[in-house]
Amino acid sequence: MRKTWKKPEAKLELFQANEVIAACLNLQCLVPTENGGFDPVHPEGSSGANNFLHSPNNCGAADGTVVVTDENNNIVSIEHTKKRGSTGACATFADSSFSTPKTTLVEGEMLYWITVSADGNKSWRHHGVAQLAGNHS
Repeated sequence: MRKTWKKPEAKLELFQANEVIAACLNLQCLVPTENGGFDPVHPEGSSGANNFLHSPNNCGAADGTVVVTDENNNIVSIEHTKKRGSTGACATFADSSFSTPKTTLVEGEMLYWITVSADGNKSWRHHGVAQLAGNHS
């Protein structure tokens, strides 16, 4: 009986990421330490102000909002991680009037962002300085 030999071969699978994560940044909302925790648009004493309170345990936590950027510092994603009534999705701005969209972010920069309630009836305005986050997966 004759043996049939197979030609030796090797296969190489190349992993290619579909996006490059350059930085994962944390945003701690500074509103809880200013203006008594009330949203700047709904200051204390205004109608329904208590519905727009910021909390040091939610958006005011050190990891209350997480921003992922790519190798060019473009914002890939931003999510309010301590949702408590929010959708978690955020809109980002460069100014305190929340009128100039901001699409890039680096550590140490101030960012202004808005979160919206799950039912879409409320929105909270936040601001905070981007800090390099620890390990995220």
